[in-house]
Amino acid sequence: MANQSLVIVSGSKSAPGAPMLLKVAQDQGIDATLTYIDDPLTVSRINAADTVLYRMSPQMRPKYIALLDVLVEEKRSQLADYLAAFSKINMYDALVSTDIPTPKSYTISRDQQVLEYPIVIKIPNGYQGLGVELIRNENDLATFKAEFSDEDEFLVQEYIEESKGSDKRLFIVGDTCVAAMKRTSQTDDFRANLHLGGAMASYEPTAQEVAYALAATKVFNLDFAGIDIIDSNRGPLVLEINPSPGFGIQAVSTHNIAEEVVRQVVKA
Repeated sequence: MANQSLVIVSGSKSAPGAPMLLKVAQDQGIDATLTYIDDPLTVSRINAADTVLYRMSPQMRPKYIALLDVLVEEKRSQLADYLAAFSKINMYDALVSTDIPTPKSYTISRDQQVLEYPIVIKIPNGYQGLGVELIRNENDLATFKAEFSDEDEFLVQEYIEESKGSDKRLFIVGDTCVAAMKRTSQTDDFRANLHLGGAMASYEPTAQEVAYALAATKVFNLDFAGIDIIDSNRGPLVLEINPSPGFGIQAVSTHNIAEEVVRQVVKA
């Protein structure tokens, strides 16, 4: 492992995940470097590394897309898979071609209306519950579109009322679910995201939920991912694939999740 070179790419100097991964990698004897997307040496570091681990928030996606033109082919292919998973529209386009159950979804342009209400609407690159709203009528839809005036396309999903403001996050590394939590809204908000005040608790996923989460992770050839699942009257549904999940789930897991991620990425 000592001969491995790993570059961890981050879009933010304030995000704790990348420095955590760097320390874990160095503790394992890996030749690891942390670089930031705006660093002029980032491209050469990525191209020279044996392995690259990306940390990215959706708002930094355009800067990562720009890297595709300057990376060597192997690194470009890996980053392309990673970026594809970040777009909620791309994600659902890929999921519908599989047997993985998801909420019924379709896309609309800015000028289009929806087929029926209530629905959940999402901007393509929202995160932490932002850019996701429950829409009950045309006025709600108009307000949402005005708020996100820079967006030309939106993902529309059926509203799964029976999920009752809760979901499950399964943290997948390789072929294993290393941690799982249940998130529950503490208000009447239908979103359960921790950044919006949701509470988390350790959760033991069912075999079916794990199977769906593993399959969803493989759709984009990801080494690791956070898979969000909600309950419905027709069984568990995969809600989202997060290719750069946070490590807050560590609080309810006995696994060293960052260590598991690094080991998977460098194929230890």
